[in-house]
Amino acid sequence: MPDINNEAKEAAMDLIENGCRTNDYTHSCESMIDFRICLFPPPKKNTKVNQCACVEVKIEKVCKGKIIIGGIVHKTIRYIATTQDGRYCRDCTKEEDIPFSCFIDIECSNYDDKFKMLNCSIICSYSEIVNTEDGCCSNAVLEGKDIIKVTVKRIPCFHKCPDIDRYRFCSKAVVDAEICFVPSVNPDKVSVAVSIDPNNFKVKLVCCDLILVCGVITKIVTFTDDTPTVKKEISVQVNVPVNIKKCYLCPEQWKVTKAKVCAGCFDFTCPSKDTGLFHKLVEKDIIEVVVENEQQCFI
Repeated sequence: MPDINNEAKEAAMDLIENGCRTNDYTHSCESMIDFRICLFPPPKKNTKVNQCACVEVKIEKVCKGKIIIGGIVHKTIRYIATTQDGRYCRDCTKEEDIPFSCFIDIECSNYDDKFKMLNCSIICSYSEIVNTEDGCCSNAVLEGKDIIKVTVKRIPCFHKCPDIDRYRFCSKAVVDAEICFVPSVNPDKVSVAVSIDPNNFKVKLVCCDLILVCGVITKIVTFTDDTPTVKKEISVQVNVPVNIKKCYLCPEQWKVTKAKVCAGCFDFTCPSKDTGLFHKLVEKDIIEVVVENEQQCFI
């Protein structure tokens, strides 16, 4: 089997364990922090207070359905201060470490899933200097709020699956078909065949106990007289009962390797009055499909 390229690997992450789906393999959370920093000595009136922030963040824990994020915002405040004797002290600096945490809801995450930090940034910030009577703060406090956004990405794990021969399943389905004839036809001059090709079937959905297979078969009606051959495509859906592990839940891992007609019968209805001719063919077929795993496992 050819190697799966990077694009296909990342696309495979849209289908994850327990039959769940996500629209993306990146996930984000936001956290708002409040800070209150005493500025002593106080800043000079009508001067700008400069702020610099650096965010340190890590994934603390991956739980069932959630990822816990923890981090610290390192703030550095620089301003021109006024001393008690009225002199100015340039480049006064205050540093403050503000912890924060958030969590990301991922419905299908498990304890053994791996994630990496993709991005962390302050997306919105607001602050102002307010007056207070707290003695040590000398009437100047910097109060504000920061909103921090954290984005993580799932790390896929690719490996060959063992005991792959066990992952071959088959199931049957009844297919109903109706074909109308205008003008009406003589049943004695009609023969019916079914064309079925495994390549016309595809695995559409996989969960731990069921594989959904959809496809098309072709009904071919021929006549012993000069009536033209009639072909009609019939849509087919087969539900294949299975019992598989979570690492086999990607439809691209499965292929329909066999499809056949096991049995069939047909009848003619809607007769033309007193002519022995009929306008409709009604047919039932039992078809069987076999699906097999193509030996590449996505976790």
